[in-house]
Amino acid sequence: MPAARYHLTRRDAGMTLVEVMMVIFIIGLATTVAVITLPPRETAEARILRQVETALGQAQDRAVLTGEVIGLQQTEAGFELLSWTGEEWLPLQGGLLRLPADVEVEILPPEDQRRRAREAPERIVFNPLGRAEPITLSVSRRGWSERISLNSDREVADNADL
Repeated sequence: MPAARYHLTRRDAGMTLVEVMMVIFIIGLATTVAVITLPPRETAEARILRQVETALGQAQDRAVLTGEVIGLQQTEAGFELLSWTGEEWLPLQGGLLRLPADVEVEILPPEDQRRRAREAPERIVFNPLGRAEPITLSVSRRGWSERISLNSDREVADNADL
């Protein structure tokens, strides 16, 4: 019996235009779903808030890990981490957080002290347990303003979380 020759017809030679268009449509649909699920870009204000919240968290963590009394003091450029020696505050190496020049951060006293017209403390102090006096920071930039609260339970919250 002679071997049957298999002959490719034009139909078996490749993909049709409709099949190619379906593949392109499916790839486009998958790309759209991926783009929709991407998080939005972080704004400059959100980045500044995150930096200040991170500085507070790092000061708390450092106080707990080292067993030292750690202070976070406002400077012209941002914040500086300090360590209490028992006699004086000394700056910690690598403990400087620089903020953009147009950002203003103000340490506000707790609500009950504000009612009594007391001044804000010059630094935020964390004891070796990581606890600090409740305090509020006001962060502002070009008409935008946000408050960050630090409660006595070591929790940091901004206006969105309050």
